[in-house]
Amino acid sequence: MFIDDVYSGGKRDASSGNTYPLLSEAIKSGLFHPNCKDSTSTYYEGITTLQPVTEEEQAEMERREQLEAKESYYKNEAKKNRRIAKYSLDADDKRTYSHRAEVFEQKAQNAEKALANSGESGIIKVRGEGMYRKSKQGKIEPMPKKQFHRLEKSFRRRGGIIQHNPATDDYLSTKHAEGITYDSKTILLKQNPGRASVFEELIHAHQYRTGKNDGSYLSRLNSEIDAQRKLLRHSTLFQLTQQEIEQTKSALKSYKNELEEYYKKGGK
Repeated sequence: MFIDDVYSGGKRDASSGNTYPLLSEAIKSGLFHPNCKDSTSTYYEGITTLQPVTEEEQAEMERREQLEAKESYYKNEAKKNRRIAKYSLDADDKRTYSHRAEVFEQKAQNAEKALANSGESGIIKVRGEGMYRKSKQGKIEPMPKKQFHRLEKSFRRRGGIIQHNPATDDYLSTKHAEGITYDSKTILLKQNPGRASVFEELIHAHQYRTGKNDGSYLSRLNSEIDAQRKLLRHSTLFQLTQQEIEQTKSALKSYKNELEEYYKKGGK
């Protein structure tokens, strides 16, 4: 684990126990050298797990890494052949390299679809009601695509699926939800989701993974309260907008009232 002083402006702070090595020092020592296959992902308290992966998860990670390598190779070959075709003077060479580029482009598309592992349409079918982030009024600022893809890639590496496509949008609209987490590895999100939606569903997935949510009504309610509190506590780190913060405060108040009513009615 490193303190990210390169991309996120992190600083070493001995008073808080934050004495991990700096990412800049690792880079100077050779990390991320040309053709390096190592990557980084941000650690978020209550979202990221440092538990050892299972054999099944390791196999899935290796499968995805192979697909990612193939996709990258096919895309590079497609670009190379397109470039050769463009500058070739011989007509036959143009046709030959254009055809090769088309073949590699198709292979890249197939690898990308296999990597997505969620189909071009339709909704993932799982048992259980899932954890919802309810739809709110007003326009939400989307999470930057680069940030979203990094989080999605990290989630996929543990065998998870984040489905986000037109069919998912339609389904979530019927549920009046911005996102749904069904278990530790299955998340539905609207296209171009807000930061709060993404982080809340990742928190819920972590709750399922660590056994904090057993699916019961009380467990689900406490998990919702815990998720809203985490969003507010880390609102600066998550870069939540003021609108998202206010919506999260409102959701927290609503869930706490629901919990009070539950106990008033004799719930245990």
